[in-house]
Amino acid sequence: MISVSYLHVKMKIFDNSRVFWLCSYFLYHSTTEAIRVVDGPVSVTEGDSANLHCELIETDDALEQVSWQKRTREIPENINFLVIIPPEDVRHVNGLGHRVRFIGNLTKKTGSIQLLDVSLQDEGVYTCIFTVFPSGPHQTEIRLNVRGKFGRNTKAPTTNEHFVRSEKTI
Repeated sequence: MISVSYLHVKMKIFDNSRVFWLCSYFLYHSTTEAIRVVDGPVSVTEGDSANLHCELIETDDALEQVSWQKRTREIPENINFLVIIPPEDVRHVNGLGHRVRFIGNLTKKTGSIQLLDVSLQDEGVYTCIFTVFPSGPHQTEIRLNVRGKFGRNTKAPTTNEHFVRSEKTI
C-alpha cells in the first residue's frame, strides 16, 4: 500500500512539472512576437512630410498583408487608407492615395509609410496592422502631431481676416 501511494505522489509531481514546462514554453513563444515602433510619436509642421515607421520583429510567420488606419478629431473611428499585399501590391483606399507612399520593405517586415503635404486635419492616431499566418494580426499605434505654420492648430489668415479697418466719417 505504501508503494502505491508513493508512486501516485511521484506521478503527480511529474505531471505538474510537465504542465509547468508546457505552460512556460507556450507563454514564451506567445510573447516573443511583437511590433516595434521605430520612431514613436511623430511631430511635423503643416505642409511637411511625415514618416511613420513600424516593424514586425521576432517572427517567422508568413506576412499576409500590412494595413494602415487613421483616427482624427473629425473622424474618431479607425478608417482604412492603405493596404499592402506581398510582394508589392499597394492599394490606396478612402482618399489619401495621392499623399501616401509606402516606404517599407515587406521582406524585412517593415510597414513604413510617408505622408506628404501634411495638414492640420491629418493630426491623430495612425494604426499599423501586420496580418501574419498563422498567428493573426498584430498592431501598434503611432501618434502624429501637426504644428500649424502660423502657430499651434491655427489657420492662415484670409484676406477678410487680415486687417480690420476702422473708418470714421467727419
